[in-house]
Order: sequence, then C-alpha cells, then structure tokens
Amino acid sequence: MPSEDPIESVAKGATSAALSWTESKISALVRKFKQGELSFIQDEETIDLVKKEKNTPENELYKKYISQRDYRLLVQMGLCLRRLEPEPEKNKKLRDKITGKYGQRGLHIAQVVQSGLFKRLVDLLLGSVSSDIEMNEGIASMLDHIDKYVVFVKAGEPVSLTKNALLQRINANLPKAVVIFSRGQDAIENADQIFTFIKENVCGYEFEEQLSLEKCQKYQFIIKKNTDMLIT
Repeated sequence: MPSEDPIESVAKGATSAALSWTESKISALVRKFKQGELSFIQDEETIDLVKKEKNTPENELYKKYISQRDYRLLVQMGLCLRRLEPEPEKNKKLRDKITGKYGQRGLHIAQVVQSGLFKRLVDLLLGSVSSDIEMNEGIASMLDHIDKYVVFVKAGEPVSLTKNALLQRINANLPKAVVIFSRGQDAIENADQIFTFIKENVCGYEFEEQLSLEKCQKYQFIIKKNTDMLIT
C-alpha cells in the first residue's frame, strides 16, 4: 500500500483549515449582520430581548416623537434594562456595553427609561407644547442635555460637591425641572441630603418626592413654579 505524499497531505490539511476558518468567519459576519446596530452587545440572548422591546406599546409611544436612531435604540435598551432587573449580572453587562458604545450620557438616557422617569420628565418639560414637531424637537433637546435635568446620585459619592454643583446649575440655568434619582439605601440617604439642601437654598421652585419600596429607588422633583415656557 503506497504511503501518502507528505506534501499533498500538508496541502490538504491547510486547505481544510482554510475552509473551516472561512466558514467560521462567514458565519460570524452573517450573525453580526443580523444583529445590526446591536452587534456591539455581543450577546445573542440580550440582543433578542432588546429587539423584542421594539414593538412594545411603551416603545411605540416614544418612537413616535424620537427620530434620531441612536436615541431610539437607547430607549429600547432602557426598556430591556428594566426587564433585566431580576438578573443583576446581565443587567450590568448591558449597562457596561451601553456605556462603552454611547458614553455616560447614553447610559443615563437608557436609565431614565428604565426607571420609568421618561414620561414624567417629558410632561414636566414639554407639557405645554402644541404640535408633534415641537414635541419631537423638545425631546431631542432633552435627551441631548439629559444630565442637565436628571441627577443620578450614587452611594459613596461626595455629597457636598454634588449639592453645590446642583445649586449652581439651578441658579445659573433656571431649568423648568430637575429630578434627583437614587437607587439603594445608601444612595437614597445621599439624595435626601442633597434634596434638603436644595429646598433650603433655592426660591421659585416646588418640591415632590416619590419612593418605590419594591425597587428601593427614589425620585425627587424640583419643579419651577408658574411657567408655560418650553424646555429650558
């Protein structure tokens, strides 16, 4: 029985390996194409969950007034973050992916949606608009400057710096509304200190608080009195 030509054997092995690598590469490219703009998440299960949010009633309501593609995706991912709250590890992974792709502001937009604040914030800032065009432009401006209107308080942050920065921001910009959002007992205690300080040091604003015991999160609203202005 003749022995196999070693050169031919090596050639066959190289060809087989090349074909295998090519098939693997093609499969990866096809998968990435199907995942589209969400491929950066790099987890098929999470991507499927985000896609499912596209046709939910809440997302349908928001996307009517949001034309920018990135903002639409951030809304969907915010809704997905809410869905993933019972799974902290997956929730954190998605938050990290959002931050990596869109930065801290993008994460904050998603978290405003996740927390349920989005609709209330729109009502506070844009309740007096009279057309879909004004609403579209107003929401775009709100999302462009989300950190002007929502303060995300964390545990372990220097309260004195946050409260003084917020007071300066309010006095300089006179925003129509600001929301202080905190989650977890330590963060809520920090937020309470900031909220009390603001109440004692600003004029012309009303103050509201809402506490969700189920989620251990708190919303504290600083609302300008008697104004019919559009978003400021």
